[in-house]
Amino acid sequence: MKKTITTLKDILIPLCKDQQPERARSTLSPKALKTYLIVSELLDPITVPYIKNEFKLPTNLERVWKVNSSDCGKVLYLPPIKKHDYFVPILSLECSLNETLSSAKFRVVLICLKEHQATKVLQGVGFRMETPDSLNQRANPTVNQGIHDFYHAQLVRKLDRKLRHNVQITCPNWFPDVQPSFPLPADCPVTLLLCLIVTLYGRIYYNQFLEENKKHMTFIKPYEEKLDKWINWN
Repeated sequence: MKKTITTLKDILIPLCKDQQPERARSTLSPKALKTYLIVSELLDPITVPYIKNEFKLPTNLERVWKVNSSDCGKVLYLPPIKKHDYFVPILSLECSLNETLSSAKFRVVLICLKEHQATKVLQGVGFRMETPDSLNQRANPTVNQGIHDFYHAQLVRKLDRKLRHNVQITCPNWFPDVQPSFPLPADCPVTLLLCLIVTLYGRIYYNQFLEENKKHMTFIKPYEEKLDKWINWN
């Protein structure tokens, strides 16, 4: 559990630093900046102090470690996507760990602003990456086991349920958000988060990100090696 919590923290901190409010004006396109200024008024950004506080190692008395950013209305504003720089990508995360069980749900929604005359509408679409349904059900008995009992990604058209009352995002009702689901070469929350990075930004960014930050990532090597044959296959 120590390695998982520490490595999740080590990955999230540089992602967090890359898109904090003070940097947004210089890194976002003009259209994305308009979107960011609206959404950031409604959803608080996850900050480095928040990550350090939430991703502390549990005491000997704590058998289960949990974090859920949506509970406090926070999201991580991720770096922009180069080829679609009008989007603002946001991440909400949920993890539950103990010595024998690790479940995680990472939801990314890409938000853009549609302006027509005096009307402004937030539009969005995204994806979520999750551990198998059976692991999620064991971590939270209210979650049903289902057809996604493998490490997977699937499309989404909404924010996490706990965030929706703050931000309304328009997405076509016909957009599929149950199937298809795509199997992933992950086997734990850490490799799941790494899969999210390469999915959103591609192999070059992923390799650069690890190269620039791995000296601060104490336990990253075995996780990186597990994914290397899938990502850096040639």
